[in-house]
Amino acid sequence: MNRVRLKINLTGRNRILTIATCGALLFAAACGGSSGSSSSTPPPPSASNVQAITVNAGPAGFYANGAFTSVMVCVPGTSACQTVGGVLVDTGSSGLRLLSPLAIGLPQQKTAGGDPVVECLPFISTYVWGPVQMADVKIAGEKAG
Repeated sequence: MNRVRLKINLTGRNRILTIATCGALLFAAACGGSSGSSSSTPPPPSASNVQAITVNAGPAGFYANGAFTSVMVCVPGTSACQTVGGVLVDTGSSGLRLLSPLAIGLPQQKTAGGDPVVECLPFISTYVWGPVQMADVKIAGEKAG
């Protein structure tokens, strides 16, 4: 096995900058630990538009460290709502995809000809297929119609 040796000559300002950077990194690493106990209950949100999340394997145990939250889904323009928990926070997707139907019965989106709208979109290494339904979605006190 061949080994490569790299020798860097640091002089003047570069040497001081390198030493300062290494010292800051070591200080930051040393400050990261704590021997105190931690609470399993997250602190309450500090603002009306802050949503609590939970990091775990998720409802199906599929994720190693997934971020999950709950959202309220409502029939558009009504107070008929249902809270759905275990919703994956996925910044790489658009829309809200629910894997099971809701008890509140959301209206099916239809084409101009009256046919139901369905979609097929890539997700991770597979595809998701299902109906497109209309809903008002509420999260952290904010509503998206």
